[in-house]
This record gives sequence, structure tokens and C-alpha cells, in this order.
Amino acid sequence: MRLLLNNTQEAIALDIGHIVPASGQLEISDANVLLFQRSDDMWAKLATGDLSYSDGVSTLALSDAINHLKNFYQKYTLDTDNAILSRTKITKTGWGLVCHTIGIETSTLGSLHDVGEAGSDYGFGTLKFYDDEDTELTEQSAIDTDCVKTVLEWEPTNTYEVIGGEMYNGAKIDTPFYVWFKHPYSGHEFCTGGFDMSFLPAYGKKTMDGRAPKELPYYPGAGITKVRLTARHNAGVKQKLQLVLELYEE
Repeated sequence: MRLLLNNTQEAIALDIGHIVPASGQLEISDANVLLFQRSDDMWAKLATGDLSYSDGVSTLALSDAINHLKNFYQKYTLDTDNAILSRTKITKTGWGLVCHTIGIETSTLGSLHDVGEAGSDYGFGTLKFYDDEDTELTEQSAIDTDCVKTVLEWEPTNTYEVIGGEMYNGAKIDTPFYVWFKHPYSGHEFCTGGFDMSFLPAYGKKTMDGRAPKELPYYPGAGITKVRLTARHNAGVKQKLQLVLELYEE
């Protein structure tokens, strides 16, 4: 237990929003240790003797109080903001979770859906189609008969951290249909070996969880933030897919 003891007859308001009652005491919880460490008012009042610090057993001298507060964190793993990782705070201060959804239909021109709430396209994605000789197809008539590979490339123009995501299929598929998901810049494959979509039921999903975020910084033209989904399928097969990418962004 950590206590602040008020040695005066007046309540002491601290610059962190806490008040130590007159001739009373205030407990510092585990969750608030870092907050109190940053209180200039607390350290000033401890130095003048208006406040005293107790470890729950006895009142400590100022130097011992400093060590007692500091050593509290030595039993925890901290991030760069000195936040306790047991709180699962594992991204930068001010960043938040974003679930970015991208919809496509294989072998179908104009099927890429990646839009904001106002209805405007983010402009991050491109969808291309190829025949069995890896020649790009740009006419729907040729795509209907010859497309055996559909490729989505998605490259946002901001730095983000990858956590994981899900891939949903729109209907049960019983023909050969394999999917790869890759980060071309590093060569890392999140879904390697070719995931067989026939194992999923209608509206089933494949989940990818990185367990911890991986930062991908954006530099124009570098391609670091680009990810690629490749689907290989029978000629002209139209299969709806939706990606839900779990990211941290500022």
C-alpha cells in the first residue's frame, strides 16, 4: 500500500486532479503510480514536509519514497511510454484500433469496394486479373472466360501497425480456390502455402492474428505499407471476398 499523508490542517490539491484531505491520507493505487510520479506538486510538498509518504507500514524519508515509487515498475514489462504491458497497451499514445474493410469479387471488373462513410473511394486499392500465362486481362469478356488469378493490392498513404484480420467468403465454394496474403516489401507472407477456401462454409472466415502490432511506415513510392491478396481459381469464377484488416493508426 502507498499512502500520501497530509501533515497540515488544510486539504492539498495536486496538479494531477487528486486531493489529500486535511490531516488525512490518500492511497496511491497500482494503476495511478505513474500519474503520481509525474506530479510536481506532490514532490514539492514532500520536500517541504507538508506531505509524507508511507509504504503502508511506516513513513519514509524523501529519498526512500522516491525509490519506493520507482521500484514499483521493476516487476512489470513496460513499453516506451512506461505503460504496463499487462494492461495490453501495446501501441503508441494517441493511436487507436481501426478495422478497415475491403470487398472484392474475383473475375469481376469494378468490384473493389474500399470507401469511406461519405461514399468516396479511399484510393488505396487496385484489382487486377490474369490468365494462365500471367497476362493481365482488362476486358470483362476475356476475364469471364480466361481469368484464373485475381490480385488485390492495397497501399494506404499513412503509417499503420498490423495486428491481424479476417477474410470472409460470400458463398460456399467447391472448385479449386486458393488464397495468399503477402507483404511484398518484406516478402513476409501472412497466409502462405495457399489457403484452400473450400474448407470454409458460406460466410465462413479465415482469421490471422499477429499477437502484437508490426509498424509499417509510409514513405511515398517505397511500397512499405502495401499488402497483396492473390486468389487462384478456375477460369472466370466469381467469388465474393471481404477482408477486415485490424490495424492501429494515429
